[in-house]
Amino acid sequence: MKKIFIFLLFSDRFFLFVLGLIFSYYILSPFALNFFSTYSDGLVESTLSIKQYFDFYIKLMFSTGIGFQIPIILVILGKSKLVTSNQMLSQWRYVIIICSIAAAVITPTTDPVTQLITCLPLIGLYFLGVFLTKLSEN
Repeated sequence: MKKIFIFLLFSDRFFLFVLGLIFSYYILSPFALNFFSTYSDGLVESTLSIKQYFDFYIKLMFSTGIGFQIPIILVILGKSKLVTSNQMLSQWRYVIIICSIAAAVITPTTDPVTQLITCLPLIGLYFLGVFLTKLSEN
């Protein structure tokens, strides 16, 4: 049983990381790049080098992939009996604040749309993690 749990844990980690990469590449990055290209339109010339462009994508995709690991972390905490799903659920207000701060750190832009696009999946992943922890407790 433990071998199956460990296999599922690692396969789920990989799946969620790749899902975070896909989300970052297809949804988050276009909004961020659109903000950069339209910010101060006509006032500042945009000169983004290839290195800066790839650094931007790599940092954004890696941090989003890490952020998508939230359900796995919550299940591990639940399985190790450090917290219960009810304790996690009772702290939802703080989670929204923390996810908002994390979204502000992850996104390279200051526009609220990109931060909201980052924040909502983090909150959803938290509640998915609480749900999976509840299932694993039974």
